[in-house]
Amino acid sequence: MAKKRRRRTRTSGPATRSDRPGPREVAPDEEPVDLADALGLSARDRAALAPNWRTPLRVDICIGLAVVFLGVSMLTGGLVVLGALLAAAGSAYAVLVVRRWRRWAAIRAEVDMDRRQAEG
Repeated sequence: MAKKRRRRTRTSGPATRSDRPGPREVAPDEEPVDLADALGLSARDRAALAPNWRTPLRVDICIGLAVVFLGVSMLTGGLVVLGALLAAAGSAYAVLVVRRWRRWAAIRAEVDMDRRQAEG
């Protein structure tokens, strides 16, 4: 005789989307303000306001360093011109990522995002 399995229902557990508090209520005469629009940020710089703003920069710097490593390995393997081009392109990309990192850090410091996230 087969045993019947009883379904368990969850009475408590992690909050679901409907259990979470909603966004701040806005008065009828008050328009919500987008912080990125208020600061006049470009579409590329909007990511600076995200909580995980360092993650895309880390990925980008790893890509740049991988291209530099590939270029150097091609240089040592005898493909001088191609290796030099790759190493130069990877170095330039890494420099641009560092500049973007500094720009995003300045944007976050301007609005004091790190302190706000620590409080909230």
